[in-house]
Amino acid sequence: MTASRLICFFIFLFTLTMIPSISSGYIAFGLIVVTFGYQMFRGKEKIRIDDLPLFEIFMAYVLWGLISSFFGLEVKRSLHYWKSDLLCGVFWVLYGVFSRSPKARIWALKGFAVSLLVLAVLGLLQIVMIRWFPSFNDWLVNSPIGWLRKFSMYPDPHTPRAHGPIHTLTYGEVMAIGGLFWIGSWQHRWGRLCLGALCLGALVASGSRGPALGFLSGFMVVCFCHFLFANKFPWRPVLALAIPALILFSSDDVWARFKSAFQPNKNRDRISLWRTGLKVLEDYPLTGVGVAHMKTAWPNYFQSEWKRYMASGKEDWSDVHNLYLQQAGERGLPGLAVLLLLLGALTYRTYRFMREDSKNRETHIAILGVLVAFLVMNATESAFQDTEVVFVFYMLLALGWSAADRRGAGGAPQWDG
Repeated sequence: MTASRLICFFIFLFTLTMIPSISSGYIAFGLIVVTFGYQMFRGKEKIRIDDLPLFEIFMAYVLWGLISSFFGLEVKRSLHYWKSDLLCGVFWVLYGVFSRSPKARIWALKGFAVSLLVLAVLGLLQIVMIRWFPSFNDWLVNSPIGWLRKFSMYPDPHTPRAHGPIHTLTYGEVMAIGGLFWIGSWQHRWGRLCLGALCLGALVASGSRGPALGFLSGFMVVCFCHFLFANKFPWRPVLALAIPALILFSSDDVWARFKSAFQPNKNRDRISLWRTGLKVLEDYPLTGVGVAHMKTAWPNYFQSEWKRYMASGKEDWSDVHNLYLQQAGERGLPGLAVLLLLLGALTYRTYRFMREDSKNRETHIAILGVLVAFLVMNATESAFQDTEVVFVFYMLLALGWSAADRRGAGGAPQWDG
């Protein structure tokens, strides 16, 4: 097996496993790095600055995270979690591979599609199981086998929430991003629309309000861009909303869950967390409390807020459920500014690719929709700090940007011949 075929296999393995199993995703990515390095060495290529999109902004984000870690409450804990900032390397490596191997892009999409299909089906089956086969769910809950217990429904009899084998929020986030990508880049292929609709059905079944609002925002951007460039309403992608709409309006529990996002009395926990985040930022405006130290700072701020607003009665929150407040509190105002600069630069460059690269326009429209969805969902979540979501986010960006770059015409060798 040649190195180019081997790297396609590892890419497929990475996109297949990166959501359900972080450890397997890391192993597959390590194999990609080794094979990519071998190909670069064999071809006597050197890494150029063009191989590292937005290098300066990414490095500013990483370095400020390091600085805030050293000036935070506990350096050792901060440095442990700060390492996740280096996941930008995933974006750069995948961008380099996809730029040189169009076949690798195809295999990445295949692995991603299979992974989402399996996760979406599992999530919907969980809803069926808890409603019509609760005894089987009880058997899974009490199973001595750990990986089997992951497929049981979480014990929430009032609002059953699909989650597949992963956490409910992470599940909703990847379903929103993945479903939006397949719908936005449908390219007259009904299979993509069906997969996107299935993902969105699973998203609604998960009851994840932030990701659902993010999807809706991104979907409006996708529809507007399709109308802008095609000069006709994209009715086929709109059909993909049929499945989640049926689930939403046929279930009083699900409908009540999503309506609660706009009812302040149902969101006292979140409001209390946001207020506490603002107080932390007020006391640590320059470097913050350090990466991953919001929960460490809770005892100094949270007691009065907890007693006054909290409904759950358990002090088990690790973040403020708002990426921007979270990063501001942990990294200070400069850290928030760098984060916004990074997200803004990613969005602007994707917008430029959409305008200039007509050949791959539908892909860029889909990724622009994903970026908008990502920005919106992070108003109530901290998705940029979830490894599975970051894997998906960077993989999709690398797919679109590498296609627009046309590295073959620019002098970089193409490994596929």
